[in-house]
Amino acid sequence: GWMLFASSITYLFGIFIFNGMIIGVITNAIDRRIESYRNGLIHYLKSGHHIIMGYDDMVPSIITDIFERDDDAYILLLTSVDSSKITEMLKKSVAKNRLDRIIVNYGHRTAMEYYADIHLESAAEIYVVGNRQTPAHDALNVECVDSICRYLKDGNFKNVPSRITCVFEDFDTYEAFKTSE
Repeated sequence: GWMLFASSITYLFGIFIFNGMIIGVITNAIDRRIESYRNGLIHYLKSGHHIIMGYDDMVPSIITDIFERDDDAYILLLTSVDSSKITEMLKKSVAKNRLDRIIVNYGHRTAMEYYADIHLESAAEIYVVGNRQTPAHDALNVECVDSICRYLKDGNFKNVPSRITCVFEDFDTYEAFKTSE
């Protein structure tokens, strides 16, 4: 009798400890996933999305333009600025029902190692915006377009984005860019 009682108590105690550990592991995993999402470290999109590289005050108007042309568009915003700051700025200028179609990812526009994560090769369009407040804005954007072209060429992808739009601060840079390879 008392052996059965002792083993039953031990069994119940074990179940409580095991369930507590499982709940802790699951809760921790969910918390890490949410934190990764907030920091722009999760990648969901596979194809047909629009990529905006960099964040500037013109980005909300680009987003509006994309949604006017394609109501079901998904937009991936690649930026080295803190993702939560960008999300807060977007909440002020983008309709609430559109925010769930915008994914903010952390990354540098000139670093090709981020391109596979954002499925650059299968994007519908790419906008190289940067930040016009930085001193070497135009040079970084030219370097970014060059990196994108190299990535697409080296990867031998079947389908590539139909258009790359690049923002320049200085008209002379644009003129020089038009005549280069």
